Amino acid sequence: MSRRHSGKSKTRESRAELALTEPCAKLGYCIPPDERDAILRDPPPDPEAFIDAVPVAEGRDLNIVLKQERRPMLDVVERWAVYGGHGPESVRSRPAFPSDM
Repeated sequence: MSRRHSGKSKTRESRAELALTEPCAKLGYCIPPDERDAILRDPPPDPEAFIDAVPVAEGRDLNIVLKQERRPMLDVVERWAVYGGHGPESVRSRPAFPSDM
C-alpha cells in the first residue's frame, strides 16, 4: 500500500483533489496518479498555473492549449474554491490541499 493510502479511510478529499478529479470525469483531462500527486505536493501558486499543470501533466504543449479548453478547467478550480472564493459551505469546509502529502 502506498504511504498516502496506508489503510486509513480518508473521509474528505481536499478541494484541489476534487478539482483534479472533475476534469477527468467531465472534460477528459485525466492525468497519471504520480503527476497528480506532484501537483498536490507542490501546489501551483494560482488558479491559472493550477490549470496549466493539468495539460502539462498529460504531456501536452501549453502553446497549443486553446483558451476554450482552459476556461472549463478554470471554472472547475473556481467552483471548488481551491484558491479561495465563495464556494458553498460544503466546499469551503474542506482543506484547499491535502495535508498528508
